[in-house]
Parts: sequence; structure tokens; C-alpha cells
Amino acid sequence: MIEAAEDKDINRFILTQGLLLRAMIESTTTVLLKRYWEEASNDDLIRINNTPKKLTAENQVDPLSFKVKYETMIRLLSRKGKIAPNRVQSLIDEFSSIKATEHLNTLMHDAHNFPQFDTLKTIWNAVAPQLLAAFDLL
Repeated sequence: MIEAAEDKDINRFILTQGLLLRAMIESTTTVLLKRYWEEASNDDLIRINNTPKKLTAENQVDPLSFKVKYETMIRLLSRKGKIAPNRVQSLIDEFSSIKATEHLNTLMHDAHNFPQFDTLKTIWNAVAPQLLAAFDLL
């Protein structure tokens, strides 16, 4: 990251920061869900295409998609009192409407066609409060 910042190549810096943002979201959601996998599974918080998904082991968290992990984290944070229940759907909708998953996945697969800094800032602004709430539970 420091090397990218010192390089004076703004695209390299944006790419590096975007990859770090995606990794931060991925690791936070994964660790949180692994800690609370039984509760999330038993309370139908894990949903794939709006269908509850039951897990039988902690290691089944890993293959869940980025989007499913984030949405499950939001539901879990609400269950734990960190997010008001009436905010859950709007936070999930916001993550979807800003195309966070698509933009952050593009960073991993196309080093020439990636979101610009303003898009990354929008994603950060949308997820930062939820990540901070998740850190409280970790």
C-alpha cells in the first residue's frame, strides 16, 4: 500500500486501496459469521435467493458469497442490537444499489477496468458503520 502511494500512479493506488477494502469487508464478515454461525443458521439469517440456508459447521461459512456474507452480517448485527431492525433492509438495498459486490469483484479480475476513487469512497461510506458495529462483536 505504501509502495503504491509513493509510486505517484493514481490508478495503482486506487486498485490497491480497493483490494484492501474488499479484503476488509470479506475478512470481517467471515470472522463474524464464523463466530456466530449457529445463531445465524438457526435464526434463518443466512439467505440465498431469499431462501434460508442452514449450516452444519463453521467451515461452511467460507464458501458463502461476498454478498450473502455481507447481508447476513447486517441481519446478525440487527439481532445483536447493533443496528435498528427497521434499517436492515435499507442497508442491504444500499449495498446492492451501489453495486458494491460488482465493483469490488471487478478489482480482483480486471486490473484495467476498475472503479474509481469516488466509487470506492461511496462503498466505504456505506459499509464503515456496519464494520465498526461488527468489530464491537468481535
